[in-house]
Amino acid sequence: MSVTLDGTVDVKGETNAWTASFTGLPKNYQGTVINYTVKETTAFSGYTADKESVKSGETITNTQDIGSLTITKTLSGDVTAEEAEGGLKFTVKNSAGKFLKADGTLTESEEEGSLTLKDFATSDKKTYTLTFTGNKALAVDTYTVTETNSAIEGYTESVSYSLNGSNKADGKGKDIAVKVEKNDTDVLVIEDNYTRNKGTIVLTKTIKGDVTPEEIAGALSFIIECADEGKEGTYLMKDGT
Repeated sequence: MSVTLDGTVDVKGETNAWTASFTGLPKNYQGTVINYTVKETTAFSGYTADKESVKSGETITNTQDIGSLTITKTLSGDVTAEEAEGGLKFTVKNSAGKFLKADGTLTESEEEGSLTLKDFATSDKKTYTLTFTGNKALAVDTYTVTETNSAIEGYTESVSYSLNGSNKADGKGKDIAVKVEKNDTDVLVIEDNYTRNKGTIVLTKTIKGDVTPEEIAGALSFIIECADEGKEGTYLMKDGT
């Protein structure tokens, strides 16, 4: 006799949600008591049963298979932590298209699932880590990790990644597939290197009239102030810094 449990009470044996009842079974056969066992014949995908078979009144418990994922983000080059923390964005999506939030829960909203470096832990403002383990462990699945924005105004960036110690590969704009398996920990390292975009300022001063070079030397002075928003009051030094 076979019963399919799906959480819905029906007339085929599921008398209560996730409970099967077998009635009208003979107690004896040719004078011998019959002992019955119930066996789970079809595994529930993504779950592991605590026992193969049970007797009357006993329970088979299926526990969800989980694994861990650590995403490490490293910054190198000219960019500051403040610029990176305000600009870089990531998403982690499961095979059903739902987005992973920093607390390990899922959402159908890409906006709610958009992660920034402020969701990561850091001690030196160069290496940032976001770990899904413990009470934030992930269901066994294939997840897609994407750095949805690596661009920071005023810089040229290169992006590389390494999964579980593999050789580095180009990661700019790439969807990185990470297969989280039962009781395993996957480590994804994404490295962004930034080079400040530079230009040239040529300052030409023309002197006319009766003044001599000796008189003008040391008399005139100039300042070059940064006009970018948020950088007002910063000035260019002689060495270009």
